[in-house]
This record gives sequence, C-alpha cells and structure tokens, in this order.
Amino acid sequence: MNKPSDTKVTMEYQAVMLAPLPGFPCLGLQLQNGSLRSIDFLEPGCVSFIGEEEGAERTVACLQHYFQDGSCAVEPALLPQGTPFQQRVWSQLRRIPPGQAVSYGQLAKKLTSSARAVANACRANPIPILIPCHRVIAATGLGGYLGETAGNALAVKQWLLHHEGYV
Repeated sequence: MNKPSDTKVTMEYQAVMLAPLPGFPCLGLQLQNGSLRSIDFLEPGCVSFIGEEEGAERTVACLQHYFQDGSCAVEPALLPQGTPFQQRVWSQLRRIPPGQAVSYGQLAKKLTSSARAVANACRANPIPILIPCHRVIAATGLGGYLGETAGNALAVKQWLLHHEGYV
C-alpha cells in the first residue's frame, strides 16, 4: 500500500481523487498511454486533481460513479502488471459480479491452484476496486485485503462489500 508524500503524489500520479473509504480519503491513480496501471489508497492530507494524461478523466468518472451506486458504465482501459498466473487470477476476479463473493479456495479450484497462491495474487493486485479482489473471502471470514488482515485495509474491504450489497 503506497503512502507517498505530497510532493511525490504530484509526480507519481496522473490523478488523485476523493474516496469515501475508511482511513483512506483519496485514491492515487497511475495511468500509462491512457490505461490505468494502478490505484493506491492514500492517507489523509491528500489533494485531489486530474492531470492531462489521456484516460484520467474517464477513470475518475468511473470510480466516482462506482462510489455513488456500485457500478461503472464505461470502465477505463486497464493495464495491470503481473505474472501470467496473477493475470489469470485477476481475469477471474473481474468475472465475480458485484454483491457476490467467492472463497480463495473456490477460486483456486477453478484455476487448479492453491488458496495461498490466489491470496498472494490478490495481494499483488495493482488495481483494487476495478479488479475486485475485495470479492474474494476466506472460508471462515473476510480474509485479508491489501496484504493486511486488520485495520483500515480490512475496513475498506468491508465497506466495498457492503456498498455492493454483499451481506
């Protein structure tokens, strides 16, 4: 989870937007050639802006719409960087509908892999929310989020699932 200084924010992100997430009031968006490369959860003190990068406005609009009603009419182009296995996991994550969740074990079975490997791929997901790793839960509870099993990260996972209508 990236927690940059204000100076680094303006150099590293093509957009920073306000978000209604517990503990992380802003999202830092990295784009490349019009495609979204990453979303970082930023701590209090950030300032929102939309830069000139192609795709920045569309990405911000999509996420704002998501935060309003849980959907995104026109998703931005995504360019997540990862291993072939991570790419397979992330592709499967995008098939989980809002308001639903699957366990790490169920997803692992589908991918003929292990729950731990799926959890590690979820942890490495550079585009949370739009590649919805929050929809993957443990067999006995929520599991982790952003590599953490407590604190603000888990509160964000709970918020996202509740926002989408998962009970």
